[in-house]
Amino acid sequence: MLSEPIHILIADDKKEICDSLEDNLKIEAEKYLLTDKDVIIHKAFTEHAYEHGCNVVKNGLRPNICIFDLVFNGYTGVDLYRWINNQLPGLKINLCIYTGVEKKFDKRKEAEVLASATGGAIRIVAKPNISEILDWFDDVIESRYGLVKTIDETDPFDLL
Repeated sequence: MLSEPIHILIADDKKEICDSLEDNLKIEAEKYLLTDKDVIIHKAFTEHAYEHGCNVVKNGLRPNICIFDLVFNGYTGVDLYRWINNQLPGLKINLCIYTGVEKKFDKRKEAEVLASATGGAIRIVAKPNISEILDWFDDVIESRYGLVKTIDETDPFDLL
């Protein structure tokens, strides 16, 4: 179906959040008839998520879709996104910043300014709105990859 797999990088300082996002994205990808060979998910889930994210890119990852926490251990998801863009110029990355109520409003404002400047390539979603992340993921899959979601009308959850 796809000529190349979609690589997703999830970075958060909490493993549980990364695991939950991974599980939900896999279920959503299946609705587009995408398999584990079509969508490959990479996770960086310690308080040093920024450094781990940088390392996976240094080791060859070229992420198409990124979901990053706003703040982890002095760095932000915006910092990681900018670093990746500097390392991989020309790579089109769709980014979702998944954030709680941040004590540092300047970091949130920086993310909002960047999101506004990218014309939709970046979305900010407040925790715990995972359904909003999945809606964003659907938009990316449909607009960027031209795929159509299949709905199983015998499955009541698909009809929601």
